[in-house]
Amino acid sequence: MSVRVAFLPVGSVSAVHLDELGRIPAGAWGAVDDQPWMATEGSDGLELLYLSQEEYQYAVRGLPPDEIGQAVLHRRKTFSADVPGQALGAVAQRASACLGHLSDDATAAGVRADLLNALASFTAVNRLAQTAPLDLLDFLREGDAEIVAELESPSVRAAGDFDRDGAERETRRRFAAALGQIAASRGQPEKARTLPYFDVERTYFVTPSHSAIEQRAKIVGDPIRAWRDGVILPMPERMASDVRAFGHSVTVLFPASGPFIGALTALTPAQFEVELAERMTSPGFAPYLNARRAQQATLRVAAYLITGADAEIGRVLAEHAQEEASRLGTWLARDAAQAPGLDAMPAKLVAVVEAATLLVTLCRRQGRLAIASKVEALARALTHVVQDVGS
Repeated sequence: MSVRVAFLPVGSVSAVHLDELGRIPAGAWGAVDDQPWMATEGSDGLELLYLSQEEYQYAVRGLPPDEIGQAVLHRRKTFSADVPGQALGAVAQRASACLGHLSDDATAAGVRADLLNALASFTAVNRLAQTAPLDLLDFLREGDAEIVAELESPSVRAAGDFDRDGAERETRRRFAAALGQIAASRGQPEKARTLPYFDVERTYFVTPSHSAIEQRAKIVGDPIRAWRDGVILPMPERMASDVRAFGHSVTVLFPASGPFIGALTALTPAQFEVELAERMTSPGFAPYLNARRAQQATLRVAAYLITGADAEIGRVLAEHAQEEASRLGTWLARDAAQAPGLDAMPAKLVAVVEAATLLVTLCRRQGRLAIASKVEALARALTHVVQDVGS
């Protein structure tokens, strides 16, 4: 039995006990046990807000009481209103996070490979199944080049020890070079000459504001947010030193534009203030890099599953995927607060499976059967991973 946080709109009814955490005119929210919720026959008035109490507590941290209700209302609009549309991504994201809770020994590498295979099979393969093999190789080369550029960027190097000996960068360059050679042998000689270029971009707090970079952001369509005595906006890292040279203070708040845009959408103004205050001291490079590494490893396995019938590509991708599964534990453990080892991972994956089971139930109640089937298939694959660990 797992505890979730749900909302009961005024005028709605539910047979499930709600351990109330707060109330506003629109209704009440609180903790619920998911087993009786899933056992409810027919429709139920409850709306899922957060998959755990910990996620709820994190979301409302630092908020005054009157702002917590606003955060709950916003969450209803951005999450509760379309749980099925976010279900598969929510499960995959939580499962990917389990990669960081494995050590770097041979047994853990095998479990990591199984987990990546499950994630790739039920998230990326369907999305990329019609992609041409050489385009898949391009995606992989670009992803490895992006991570190399991130690890070599001044802001990442200043933030911590993410690849001190350069082993990860060397491995990713080697992977990209091997795929470039395949592309060159198939009529794309330029792919063997150089690594794809990636322009590292961060989201900065610039104070005082700088009209030229604001104008650039408007031209390229980047979001801009006035804050305190300056402005928050994405820009290439290579521009930061020039802006500083004009006497402006430039501070990294988000490691890329994506997390900034996500925060603008997912958070209320009060939540955003809390987020920004925290990111002034810690912009979150470690979780960002870990997420990129997990995405790249999942893409590599998906590319292998799609192109495996091609003997040359299949052989190279199989070797790369195996090596990445082995090395990923070391790369992730360097950034994670803890790498508890193999014995801690099953419980975390079980929690992911339990969350998936609830999401499947809610998807079915809303008539989203195709999504329910996808989430259920991923949950079954994750269950097999847990069972393999215990055997």
